Amino acid sequence: MPSAVLPLSQSAFRQWGEYIPADETRNRTELASALHFGNIAVFSMQGELSASILRPFRREPVLRFMEMHRETAELCVELENDSVIVVAADREGKPDAATLQAFLLRQGDSVVYNPSVWHWVPYPVSEDGSRQLIVYKNHTGTNDFHKEELARPIALPI
Repeated sequence: MPSAVLPLSQSAFRQWGEYIPADETRNRTELASALHFGNIAVFSMQGELSASILRPFRREPVLRFMEMHRETAELCVELENDSVIVVAADREGKPDAATLQAFLLRQGDSVVYNPSVWHWVPYPVSEDGSRQLIVYKNHTGTNDFHKEELARPIALPI
């Protein structure tokens, strides 16, 4: 069980995927009308991509389920407000609760979950909830979605 919500950093999130801070400066191009930060997250997928909007509601910070995609990476961009994300390693097709970590995903920041990383719907910090852009291989929800109920609920330190 996580004892604290950790700040996100490249090194802290490396085993789970990639962390992309909102102020990422790689590949910055200044245009007359905007700043462009190109190729901040690059991942390979065969076939079409699917983009969706997720609107998590503020709720009791108790983790009861986790999901993962064995074959597919997933990009999560925090568009509105901040959220706590939780991740865990895979152990024989189930989330390994001993590896569970919680991170604060700030508005504008992004993460790319590696394939086989267990995660769940983010827990918004604001009463107003939050909003994320989710991008992964098309039909992942049908063809590569694995959900498990935890052996016992885990209270998150939010």
